[in-house]
Amino acid sequence: MMKDGESLTKKELRKLYMTKRQQLSEHERASYSSQIVQQVERNFDFSQSTGVHLFTPIVEKGEVDISPLFNFFKSQNIPVWVPKMEGQQLRSVRVDEHTVWIKSSWGISEPKDDGILGEVPVSHVVTPLLYADPKGNRIGYGKGFYDRFFAGLSQPVTKIGVGYFPPCEHIADVSSDDVPLDYLVLPTEVLSFGA
Repeated sequence: MMKDGESLTKKELRKLYMTKRQQLSEHERASYSSQIVQQVERNFDFSQSTGVHLFTPIVEKGEVDISPLFNFFKSQNIPVWVPKMEGQQLRSVRVDEHTVWIKSSWGISEPKDDGILGEVPVSHVVTPLLYADPKGNRIGYGKGFYDRFFAGLSQPVTKIGVGYFPPCEHIADVSSDDVPLDYLVLPTEVLSFGA
């Protein structure tokens, strides 16, 4: 039995939280996702936002379904960007109601048109994750896409992770390339990591 505060490697935590996520029922994932979306809408001030970078959830992998946020930001007249993979890089494309979507080789819905911007004028990034530790270090699928994306932005952004599970274990093998989150949004609370 693991104890809170124990340190595990990224590989161990990835396996642990992939299993935990798979054990959630479809109803639980839908309910938690709805609560997480409400937490994002209620707990952040987007009134001065220059734009928000969202992700399109991979439903088959049980990711948090943040789809309602697209309409929320549209209703606030806040521009939305989403990821588009270009080789090993995560690029951003602005989307709207006219965007044509296709399924990428990663199984992710992406805009069909390139429209890739060199400069992404966003103030907030909502990012998927499997797990975030008590210091805001996130674990995804191990490809480092978001860490490189964050490092490549020229302006500071508020990094908001969304996940089902609270931080318990520490990540034993955090590297200097890892970019921690500012906030973690859970179904019942929003955690701040010194933002």
